[in-house]
Amino acid sequence: MMPRINVPCLSGMLSQRLQGLLKATAPIWTPVLITLTLLICTILLVTHTLATIHSYQGYWSESRSPLAAEGLGYAIVIDAGSSGSRAHIYVWPPHTGNRKDLLNIQPLRDHSGQPRVHMITPGLSSLRLTPERAGDYVRPLLDYAATHIPAEKHRETSLYIMATAGMRLLSKDTQTAIIENLHRAIGRRYQFLLAENNIQVISGREEGIYQWIAINFALGRFRHGHDGPTVTVETVSDQPIRRLETVGALDMGGASMQIGFEITSAEQLKALEGKVHRASMATINLGCADHDREHTYRVYVTTFLGYGANEAYRRHSEAVRARYTNTTRRLYDPCLVRDFTEPPPVVRNTTACAAAASTAATSSSQSAPATNSSAASGHSGPAGSNCTIPVVGTGDWGLCEQMVRRQIVEERITRLCEVAPPEGCTRTLVPPPVNLTNVEFYGFSEFWYSMEDTLRSGGQYSYSRFSQTAKDYCATSWPTLLRRRGEGLYGTSDDERLARQCFKSVYLTAALHTGLGLPRSYGGLTSTASVVRGRVSTWTLGALLFKLRFLPVRSVEAATFSSFPAGPYGIWGSQYLLLACVLVVLGVLLLYALRLRRLRRGRPRARLLSEHEPMLLGVSVS
Repeated sequence: MMPRINVPCLSGMLSQRLQGLLKATAPIWTPVLITLTLLICTILLVTHTLATIHSYQGYWSESRSPLAAEGLGYAIVIDAGSSGSRAHIYVWPPHTGNRKDLLNIQPLRDHSGQPRVHMITPGLSSLRLTPERAGDYVRPLLDYAATHIPAEKHRETSLYIMATAGMRLLSKDTQTAIIENLHRAIGRRYQFLLAENNIQVISGREEGIYQWIAINFALGRFRHGHDGPTVTVETVSDQPIRRLETVGALDMGGASMQIGFEITSAEQLKALEGKVHRASMATINLGCADHDREHTYRVYVTTFLGYGANEAYRRHSEAVRARYTNTTRRLYDPCLVRDFTEPPPVVRNTTACAAAASTAATSSSQSAPATNSSAASGHSGPAGSNCTIPVVGTGDWGLCEQMVRRQIVEERITRLCEVAPPEGCTRTLVPPPVNLTNVEFYGFSEFWYSMEDTLRSGGQYSYSRFSQTAKDYCATSWPTLLRRRGEGLYGTSDDERLARQCFKSVYLTAALHTGLGLPRSYGGLTSTASVVRGRVSTWTLGALLFKLRFLPVRSVEAATFSSFPAGPYGIWGSQYLLLACVLVVLGVLLLYALRLRRLRRGRPRARLLSEHEPMLLGVSVS
């Protein structure tokens, strides 16, 4: 017969068996459970702490930024220059929330990666007689910008119109009339943000500051905490601060030259204590806080009016005519390329005209009536009246360099200082009273055009290499230069650029070494276009960075308040998490102790089963 099994009895015996096993293994499971609980709590605490540090350093999700829902920001900056106006469109993502970071402003680019810039001519200053047409003048620029900026962003897009050299020459009343008409016309037609001071005529000093900001931003010199050359910035009252070293900016236009560099030592600051140089000092704060030491810079910026390449050539040309228009019909200029004949200007010089007229009359007396001799020779009127004298280039670099250097030195004493108070003498090309040999400079505009566009010698400056290249160019005949341009060697350079390149090359070196006092062995200058390492470095970018420096305030405050992104813990989140872990461990221990107490009050421990005790399982054999 089959054995019968008593099920209730079997269940009771198994229960007793399990209880016995639990009691026997209690010393083993207790530390295991506690260890696992502590391990889980530790992992949670470490994860939370890393997330806190991660957020504090600014690497937080854009979805948590208050600007994330708004997306990209836009702005328009119109550079209203003397020859034309350019509309630059800039864009930036939401700020990181890290107070050490500036807005990541970049130009809006087209599909080919080129910045979207639109230019019109002539310059805004051409409206001096018709200021009421200012709205029509700027309309093509703003229509272009409105097309490439999303319509829903127009009300949030700041518009800045900054006029430079051309507008500076107009009277204050004319400037005001043009600006007021711009405000009225733009307000009626567009929805862009246009504050009262968003349209202004900026000084050369401001332009230099903005250029200095732009090049250092493009090079990443405002990114604190990153690798790169560093410098200790000394101050008079505060403790020194160590940060990335900035570079200087040199910009030579047609009418003026500007220089800007940071003052980092107390020795430099002391050297600039004089009234004249103190006016060239500027303290720039690019941070969003009023007292942000990490983003506050002392910069020396000055403009040398009249020392642009075109103005310098004009004075040189006058000096050539004044010195050589005595008894000859033809003048020779060592600063023009060989065999180039400049279109003859009118020269008001009694001696020269009389001599030229006399020579012309003698040479033509046998073949033409006396009444036609002056017309045939290119002269007008009787002896002593105005006449035209051609100027022929000889391409003599050495003689040209002597003339240009002497001109710079003489002008320091005579040209401006005679008609201005002593303070006005700083407008002549004189070196600042600090050592510039340790400053790294980037050169813009004519520094790039003269070195790279024609001579293909841009980039790192070397006097010996550049001067030799320029000497060879000056000695090249004019017909040869025209032939080479036809072969594509000089790009789109026009006749004026090719002819005056010799002078501009000499003037560039004279401005550096005679004007600013840099030794010829100096190699810290890099000529560059408007793009440096793939990033735009025009002064309009620097202007926008300065104008929008307070924009990140809301993001910084939100990041500070939400510096614990793992949840709404607040500032005491870590302490709460640790307390929760401790309570969990204590709870586990308490439950286990109660369980052991309950087991001790139960039945006696069951004996281990044996095949010799079959009746314990309720089995009977019949």
